[in-house]
Amino acid sequence: MLRKTNPKQFALYRNLIKVCKQNMFLKNGLFITDCRYYNGRIVIKFADTYNKKYYTSRQKAKNSVEKLTPVKLMLTVEWFNARRIIEQKQISTEIDYEEAKPVTLNGLTGAKEATSISIKVEIDGNTMCYIEQPVEGSVIIR
Repeated sequence: MLRKTNPKQFALYRNLIKVCKQNMFLKNGLFITDCRYYNGRIVIKFADTYNKKYYTSRQKAKNSVEKLTPVKLMLTVEWFNARRIIEQKQISTEIDYEEAKPVTLNGLTGAKEATSISIKVEIDGNTMCYIEQPVEGSVIIR
């Protein structure tokens, strides 16, 4: 996320991103590839690349770790109208770092007068994704 939003800052801090040895890697490649809201459903998808798998296996071997503990995912959803929050929901779950499957939440209906929705995804306290979009009328163009 930092690489895309501010490449200069990423280059500056790249060497400071380290691996923690308490059965979890810190800021380590668990990237969100898609996060969207559509018709009362939120879908969050994670990257599953060769580089992530290689990094994981290398760091597990280096730190003598066999199984990683699940990471905590906190989802905050806010429905708002003209910047006034009408309703807020927080959902917490755990995900497997090595086999991070898509997270789908169904039946999320907010206040009827809301015009926009914001979705914030945090993993172990680090913000990984934040989006704002209209509740109605979104069109996906491919």
